[in-house]
Amino acid sequence: MTEQIFYPDAHIESTSVDGFVGIDTPPSPYSWADSHDHAGDRSEDEGSSIIIQIRTASGSPGFDWYQFYRGIVVFDISGIPSGSMITAATLSLYGVSKTDPFSISPTINIFSANPASNIVLVDGDYASLGTIGYYTAITFDDFSTIGYNVFTLNTIALTALQTALDGDSIIKLGIREATYDAPDSEPTWVASRLIQFTMYASEQGSGFKPKLTVTYTGEIGYGADRTFITGVVYPVGTLTRVTSITHRYDRGIYSVELALGDVTSDFGVPEVDTEVKKSYEPREEDRALFLENRDRTDESGGLGFFGILLQWLDIFGIFRR
Repeated sequence: MTEQIFYPDAHIESTSVDGFVGIDTPPSPYSWADSHDHAGDRSEDEGSSIIIQIRTASGSPGFDWYQFYRGIVVFDISGIPSGSMITAATLSLYGVSKTDPFSISPTINIFSANPASNIVLVDGDYASLGTIGYYTAITFDDFSTIGYNVFTLNTIALTALQTALDGDSIIKLGIREATYDAPDSEPTWVASRLIQFTMYASEQGSGFKPKLTVTYTGEIGYGADRTFITGVVYPVGTLTRVTSITHRYDRGIYSVELALGDVTSDFGVPEVDTEVKKSYEPREEDRALFLENRDRTDESGGLGFFGILLQWLDIFGIFRR
């Protein structure tokens, strides 16, 4: 097993990015649906904070929901060798502050995201986050504001990571409030309240950046004991150690002939019969009958049917001395 740690780029970005996107001013009267389902009108990818929040104004009860913020972190994992298999991963976010004057116990979790770019966030990315959690949500009480909050990514996230590695090696992750925002569950409205989780972005510098820790094994292959394992970097190409495969069928008998080239000790050959065998082995009495009748002619001096048949068999090498 090998472990690598990846960070999003700070500004100016080259292959990855982090920050937050949101809705500041939805159409009046700012209903929950207006803000939750908005296309987005704010994006921040140059500041030192990632902010997750839901806020109300002082208007009419049930309205004036605004300033919904969601985070996005993009990682370039191309440092993992091609063909590797990802077995585990964690996303760590350094907490700065939290607030819950609603007293409704918000939570925070990791989700998929699909920003339009790998290196810059735009307003429209607000609507790109998924709703299926990549971890068991961290509660408000458990969210640390003096260190890293570690999200151990589940199998859904690992599948997304593997797909990214097998593709362009860019994994895009979203961060959002998980009890109300992600499931689109409107909490009881209270005027002038703010739910918020704040974390450091990469611009904060070493020791505070979001970090993705990935555990993986090497390329897949067969071990010397013919057991399918990971970690074997061999063979490196398609059929590089098989020089020919011949399929034969003769009178109900089917056979496969496999010819192997240079096979070294780090690659176990599957248990197949590589011995070349004849599809049909003539009996001694068949051979004797052939020799006896090979030159027999009919009454007209030509070859009879049996003689012609035997000549053809002789031509194709079925019976040879």
